[in-house]
Amino acid sequence: MILVALGDTHGNASALEAVLAAVDEEGIQTIVHAGDTVAGHGGNASTVARLQERGIPNVQGEADRKVVRFLRKRATLERKSEPETFRALEQASLDCSSSQLEYLRGLPRVWQGEIDGISTAMCSGSVTSASEILRGDDDTARFQRQREIIPAQILILGGSHEPFEKRIGDTLMVSPGTVGMDDDRLAHFAVISTESEPWQVDFRTASY
Repeated sequence: MILVALGDTHGNASALEAVLAAVDEEGIQTIVHAGDTVAGHGGNASTVARLQERGIPNVQGEADRKVVRFLRKRATLERKSEPETFRALEQASLDCSSSQLEYLRGLPRVWQGEIDGISTAMCSGSVTSASEILRGDDDTARFQRQREIIPAQILILGGSHEPFEKRIGDTLMVSPGTVGMDDDRLAHFAVISTESEPWQVDFRTASY
């Protein structure tokens, strides 16, 4: 199996297109997106539409959750968010159509499935909370806890914007990095291959 993991696009439609073009050039067909689809750049509607059009499995990230609740929670979000973050949430709420907001609302917190017979799970943040961000230098016990809750063979983690991999027992955990929020205009993604032992993770970038 060869699987492309990406996430944290944050409405950067140009960055997403750069990744998809690179993936398509290699003929890789299996792609997943680890949440935070919107809020950060101005291509929110285009980003949602592209993921829907491609049928890419996706999960609800913290930014996505806040956008779909924006109208009801506006005052609270304004009080608790940095001004730039609040503006990004507001813009995403305005950009996305009603059906796109319903798509974001309906995304699962955790996605689980089998890909070529390999049990795979995906979340933004951690399997228990989208706001609990896991980072590469976190204590091993935090990652072990994720594996205890969901003992998948591959666990893809969005939210941190940091590319890293962890091997906990027979579970490969991968954070693909951010598609849309790199200041150097590099879209990050990960190519996971199970075609040899040990399984390989190749962290890549596409410029846009």
